[in-house]
Amino acid sequence: MSDKDSNIEQELQQCQEGWKRTQADFENFRRRINEERQSLHTTIKVETLLELTPIIDNFERAFKAAGKQDQQWLAGFRQIQKQLSELLATAGLKKIETVDQVFDPTRHEALTKKPSSKPVDTILEEVESGFEHDGTIVKPARVILSSGGPEQAEGKKEGN
Repeated sequence: MSDKDSNIEQELQQCQEGWKRTQADFENFRRRINEERQSLHTTIKVETLLELTPIIDNFERAFKAAGKQDQQWLAGFRQIQKQLSELLATAGLKKIETVDQVFDPTRHEALTKKPSSKPVDTILEEVESGFEHDGTIVKPARVILSSGGPEQAEGKKEGN
C-alpha cells in the first residue's frame, strides 16, 4: 500500500469516526429534547391544575354556606363563575356571545326551537357556553332558537 492510499484510508476512518460521534450527539440531543418536552408538558399540566384548586376551594365554601340565605349561596357561585371565567380568559379562551344574537352555525349548535316574539333563528337561551381561542371555535355554544311568534307561523302558511 502506498502512502497516498494509507492517507486516504486514515482520512476515511477519521470521517467515519466523526460521523459516528455526530450521530451519537444527535441521538443524545433528540433524547434530551424529548425529556424536556415531557417535563414541560407535566409542568404545564400541574400548573393548570394548581390554578383550578382555588375554584374547588370556593365550591367547598359555597356548599358550607348552603344553610344560610339563598343570596349568599348565589353570591358564592357568582364568585366561582367569575374566577373560572377569568382563568379561561387568561388562558386565551373567549366566551361566545349568544342570547339575542342571530344563530350562526359556525359558532352555535342549535338544540331546539321555541315559539317567541323574537325573529326566527334568534338565540333565546344558552344551554352550554361556547368558546373561541385566537378566532378559532374550540367549543360551539349549544343554544335554543326562536321559531318566531304565531303571526310568523301564519305568514309561512299563507306563503306556502
